Amino acid sequence: MEKRDVPKKNYIILVGVIVLILMACFAAYNIYNIYQENMIKTSPLAETVILYDDLKNATTEINADTFLVISYVEDQKVYNNEKEIRKMLTKKDLLGNVMYLNVTDYMMQDGFIKELNEFNPSMLSGYPSNLSLLSNYAELTIKPDVVITGGELLSDEVREKLRNKFNCYVQTHYSCTEAGEIACECSCGHLHINEDWVIVEAVDKDNNPVGTGVLSDKILITNLSNYIQPFIRYELSDRVIIHDEGCSCGKKSRWLEVEGRTDDILEFENGVLVAPMSFYKILSDIKQIIRFQLVQKSFKILELRLTCEYKDEVFVIARDKIIAYLNSKGVNDVLVMLSNEEPKTNKESGKFNHVYKDFNEKVDE
Repeated sequence: MEKRDVPKKNYIILVGVIVLILMACFAAYNIYNIYQENMIKTSPLAETVILYDDLKNATTEINADTFLVISYVEDQKVYNNEKEIRKMLTKKDLLGNVMYLNVTDYMMQDGFIKELNEFNPSMLSGYPSNLSLLSNYAELTIKPDVVITGGELLSDEVREKLRNKFNCYVQTHYSCTEAGEIACECSCGHLHINEDWVIVEAVDKDNNPVGTGVLSDKILITNLSNYIQPFIRYELSDRVIIHDEGCSCGKKSRWLEVEGRTDDILEFENGVLVAPMSFYKILSDIKQIIRFQLVQKSFKILELRLTCEYKDEVFVIARDKIIAYLNSKGVNDVLVMLSNEEPKTNKESGKFNHVYKDFNEKVDE
């Protein structure tokens, strides 16, 4: 059979078709991203929406069958959680009873502290980093009965700061999306595991069990209450110490200490590892700093984001303390840079990490 030559124009047409397909895929991808961004600007629960300024008028419509949901939009994690809540309410035919209070814009208004004082909540709950910032407002005069923190590690310094500001009991808990409430804090400050709700295994990096009183590399959790989507020996990178000794509060369950996440440990050349809390202590002791964030960009580069007056002068103090500490650990030639950015929260989770590593982030120049 005679072999026929394919005309060159056919190749050109083929290349053109491929280019058009790629352009169409790229356009579809951009449209999808725009759709996703616009989607999270509205809550899945927003059947009846009120703004903060309309709250007083709207409360006349609230009755014993009404759910008042107070939240904000433009956060993917909040959106996902509210989608799950919507499913549950829809199953029980309760979605029409939801009144959604959108506080996204109001959170940034000057009148927020004034309105918070007038409301004077009996319970205050949130991330430790956000509550710590809130407590900086001298004009805030609320007197809650309890402050409950979660989502981030509550340091002794922040606990004491909140206790002094609000003059009440400050409590934390340990939870995750996959298992819910893993442990609750007792009056003695111990996080008791909810062992009828979740199985917690403290293990090393090879998933071998570690003994009680020994710091783990991570934990494995098994959710005993989720019959729809089982989580069996699901890995969390939190490092914990599990205790089986008795607690004077009277609870018989084991309790744990949360050290932090394995993937937050800063690693330098020669295999030197430094826990975030070491840098937290150094920087939190510098009184001029209002807020800080230290990001490891590589084995030899640390970027420091500061909120304070006289930033350049304060940076020199902070840099020298960080370098001196690293030198004491045998780590040399690390560059500490002052960032032009302010400290910021994680866009997906809404959490704020004072110290973390991200070798994929672009170095701020």
